[in-house]
Formats: sequence, C-alpha cells, structure tokens
Amino acid sequence: MRQITSLGLVILIISLIACGQTSQKTTVIHIPNGWKTFSETGYSIQYPDSFDLDTSGQMGTSFILLSKLSSPQDLFRENINLVIQDLSGQNIDLDKFVEISEKEIQTMITNGNILESKRINIDSSECQEVVFTGIQGQFNLKFEQY
Repeated sequence: MRQITSLGLVILIISLIACGQTSQKTTVIHIPNGWKTFSETGYSIQYPDSFDLDTSGQMGTSFILLSKLSSPQDLFRENINLVIQDLSGQNIDLDKFVEISEKEIQTMITNGNILESKRINIDSSECQEVVFTGIQGQFNLKFEQY
C-alpha cells in the first residue's frame, strides 16, 4: 500500500507541474528539505532525493523517476515518467487524444481496465485524469495518468 500511496503522491506532484505549464507565472515554489529539482525547457519537477533520475530517454520518455526498493522482498520500483508527444498539425484535441489513449490502454496493457477517466482543471489548465489497472510481466499494477 505504501508503494501505491508514494506513486500517487509523486504522480500528483508531476501532474500539477505538467498541467500548469501553459501560462507564464512568477510563483515562488517551496521545495521541501531532502528534495531535488530537475529542470528542462518547458517544465521542472521536484522529487525526493531518495529517487533515482533516469534521463536516458528509454521507451520515449523525457525522464523516469524511480523509487528505491523498500526491502529485499520488494520487487518493484514505483516510478514516474514523462512522455511528450508533439501533436501540432495533427488536428487532435483533448477529447480525441483521450479516446486514442484509452484504446491504447485496453489493447497494449494486458488485462487493461480503466477504473476512472475524468476531465479535471489544474491551475486553469484542462487535463484528463485516467486511472487504470493492468498486468506487466509478473506485476499487477495500478496506473495514474494525466
């Protein structure tokens, strides 16, 4: 349960940052003690210093943040990743992108099951929150995607 809670907290943090990047604002952001900041053009994210940052670009990601294993029995590293897709010139709005993404979840994730898909606003930016489950290898996983 700690894994899901940690994953949910970090995904919430990234979603708040990622969805709020559409307007230029001058805001003071308090970074908790023991946290690091990763910044790139167009976004930045704060994360616990216990996480490992992977910027190799594997699987088309801009970055992956990986938690530490909590015990010798822990076989899965919770993770947060960012994938940026340039949709300019493709005439795809948020509704169409959600439709495409939900179909991909159900066809590309073994036993992909969408638990919740809802439109939300974060800092005046419209986003879609999708929560789903599926199997990857030996793991039954729960995902939260924005």
